[in-house]
Amino acid sequence: MTPFLINIGYPKTATSFLQKLVFTNTRIFTQPWGSMPTQAIEQFALAHPRRFDAATTRAIFTDQLDKDDTRVPVISHESLSGNPFYAQYHMDIVARRMHAAFPEARILIGIREQRSMLRSIYFQYVREGGGQSLTEVLQTNLGRTGYRPPLRMEHFEYDLTIRHYARLFGAENILVLPVEQLKYDTSAYIASLASFLGADWKEPVPEDVVYGSRPETAMRLERVVNRILPKPAVRPKTYSRNPLWFRIRQNLLRKVEKPLARLEARAPRASAIDTEIEAFIGESFAASNARTAAMTGLDLTALGYPVTSDPPV
Repeated sequence: MTPFLINIGYPKTATSFLQKLVFTNTRIFTQPWGSMPTQAIEQFALAHPRRFDAATTRAIFTDQLDKDDTRVPVISHESLSGNPFYAQYHMDIVARRMHAAFPEARILIGIREQRSMLRSIYFQYVREGGGQSLTEVLQTNLGRTGYRPPLRMEHFEYDLTIRHYARLFGAENILVLPVEQLKYDTSAYIASLASFLGADWKEPVPEDVVYGSRPETAMRLERVVNRILPKPAVRPKTYSRNPLWFRIRQNLLRKVEKPLARLEARAPRASAIDTEIEAFIGESFAASNARTAAMTGLDLTALGYPVTSDPPV
């Protein structure tokens, strides 16, 4: 059987692009369990320690494969790396369970420059119904012994995750792809993945890879609305079953996005969110990024990451 490829995220590092436009190449990949299998989260992250069984977990996936199929089986779920939206940080237990079930697997890790990552995560937090300011999100429980902020900065020290997976699976079985490489050179991004898998990518390189950023004013408006008219505490399985007032609310918020985007384009100004993030993190990720660059051979400086010249071990 061809070794599994397991894509663990991070969130906001083009996992949707991979799931929709890369792993759907059925000449190279197979994923009969779907593009984002919830069983991966159920088994690797949520199962009680006394109920997790590596052989059972492996069989959940391998039993769906044809033994003669030489394509690469893919398990892809960005929350395997953790879910900062919900303060879920389970990297260690997921990695150990993953290795117990699939010790031969190859691991794909997506990363993103931390300032851009925090901006994107905060925007998503508001989209999901959050009403706190960025300062509140970043500084809740900050410096309080025995507690952590909901958004933990060490989660974005990528070298910690990469080193942990490399110790379990072997450095040769880890591929790190910065989302910035996808933006600047899609062909090189695809070529890196194909080379890692020993695959020959013959198909046209997908072009629809960059999603437009949301206007900051629209985000701020939604945050205010979230505080006044919060989303229902219990979300139904289908959107149409939401209360009418909520669907009207959502429709109006979406309708103002394009006008606000045009307004921002006509009168550009410095982003208050970016300024706040820069003031909060400064160069605090530079040493971690240097270690990541040393481990992976990636030129992160060229991709816009802060990198120290002499990182501590």
